[in-house]
Amino acid sequence: MEVAETDVCLVEQARPVSKLMPSICVIGAGVSGLTTAIELIRKGHRLTNIADATRDNTTSTAAAAFWYPFWTGVTPDHSWYRPTWAWESFVALNEFVADPAAGITEVELMEYFDSTMPPGEVSGVIESMWWRAMPRTAFQLLNRDQIPDLSCAGRRFQSGSKIRTLVVNMSCYLRRLEDVFSELGGTIVDRHVLPGDLSKLSKEFDYVVSCCGLGARELVADEDVEPVEGVVVHVKPVKGVNSVILAHTGKLFGRRPVYVVPRGGPKPDVVLGGTLGERRGGSPRHFSWPLPDDEWRVRGDAERIVRMCSELEPSLGSPSTIFSNITSVSVGYRPRRVPSVRLEPQYRGPLAGKLIHNYGHGGGGVTLSWGCAREVGKWIEWLAHS
Repeated sequence: MEVAETDVCLVEQARPVSKLMPSICVIGAGVSGLTTAIELIRKGHRLTNIADATRDNTTSTAAAAFWYPFWTGVTPDHSWYRPTWAWESFVALNEFVADPAAGITEVELMEYFDSTMPPGEVSGVIESMWWRAMPRTAFQLLNRDQIPDLSCAGRRFQSGSKIRTLVVNMSCYLRRLEDVFSELGGTIVDRHVLPGDLSKLSKEFDYVVSCCGLGARELVADEDVEPVEGVVVHVKPVKGVNSVILAHTGKLFGRRPVYVVPRGGPKPDVVLGGTLGERRGGSPRHFSWPLPDDEWRVRGDAERIVRMCSELEPSLGSPSTIFSNITSVSVGYRPRRVPSVRLEPQYRGPLAGKLIHNYGHGGGGVTLSWGCAREVGKWIEWLAHS
């Protein structure tokens, strides 16, 4: 494979592999698994990635991914992750902007606050935004006069905020991560890992890293991981839709966030969302439009999303126009873990000190990916030298 100039700067950071460096198996090839594998192989570790799903078969591919420390409850709570993980990921993702194949673009994110939200609730949301202190986000508060005369579900907006963010076209980005991993000498083994396999893998490798998302319910019997369904609608690129728009509708935000996400890269589109449903599921599903008759629930969500987004971003056109421009509808399942991401070594049992957990990122997989990958690297370094 011929390596472009932008590839070189991403690949050359790998250290020479030494027989003295630990051998590591990373389970999972979604965004968390691939970034962890790349981070570890760059450090010179002998790395094998094992996964039974890649690219469009992963949860990551259904994400409307943009950098935003998202919460999946009804109130703003950022205690379930470390802000340093999100910020390190922002910096790392920014390095891919110059690589067209990665599908990462820099845009403005406009967040609007529903006029029915009490002032104290709005203040609480804004005060929780730790990233407003980061100069690179160029955080700015918006008053009523700075917000277009828009509505969403009949509600208008009282204020808002604006930041610089990064949008990630996952269909491009996952492929790019696989390429970077391959160019660094890594391989992905197609295999479904069962709970009984962990003991065998811990004997074959010095360390095993679980980046298996919802699979943690089966693999390590973690019932705190639960699927949070997300439905998104993909439409053709639309002239004038250049910014991410996020409607903050108070307590409804924790169940039905509304957003418009223009994505670039080799396969540009606009993603409309969304839902935070409690329906059970695992593997993502992708449909052409119109949807099959038996997917009436998903069709209902998609129709509601189109109606609300047409109000939020007039450049999309009327609902009928949007329906005619739909390219697909995706259903994914965010791996939420209550109360927090699990990023730690196994402390008890025969796998203690051999198995490292990195899962439960909910709707923040992309936002936390590189920071969590580096935290895994630190754990392995500490374990190897303890």
